[in-house]
Amino acid sequence: MTPEQYFFHYALPCADVLLSLNRITKEQYDKLQRKFQDREVPSREELEKAFEKAFFRIKRLAQSLGLNYWDMRVMQKYWIEEHNRVIDAGEGLYGKCSETLKDICRVHESRIIDKKTLNGKTLFVVEYDSGNITRTRTVFADFVPEMHKGDRIRIHHSFAIEKI
Repeated sequence: MTPEQYFFHYALPCADVLLSLNRITKEQYDKLQRKFQDREVPSREELEKAFEKAFFRIKRLAQSLGLNYWDMRVMQKYWIEEHNRVIDAGEGLYGKCSETLKDICRVHESRIIDKKTLNGKTLFVVEYDSGNITRTRTVFADFVPEMHKGDRIRIHHSFAIEKI
């Protein structure tokens, strides 16, 4: 997987939020959705323009690590560690979000407890810990449809992103 693919898988669920906040245009949003549906990956330029705040943070992280910000190690560290730290610290708009929205925005390690199909789409029912609470929610399996009940995955918003 390329750094662009990895970033796009994690960032795409955020596009809805960015559109609702007028941080991206409807045209940008539609283009991202089309690329997702066509299994294409936007260019680095398109990704950086649409997800400007994330790249501000990714560049800051890369600099602290002495790496290029498109290095896969930087992308992984950002999504697996830094993204949740940013949310928990209440940086930017996260300071105004409800705890429920923050929980949806965090990247969680989860376990698939059920796999089902609805209107031709594969869905996973996952279980994860959030604070001292075990939560269950349903996520789309578009990025990892080959996973099965019992597998451990990372989720972000309403998507299963990658196998752990």
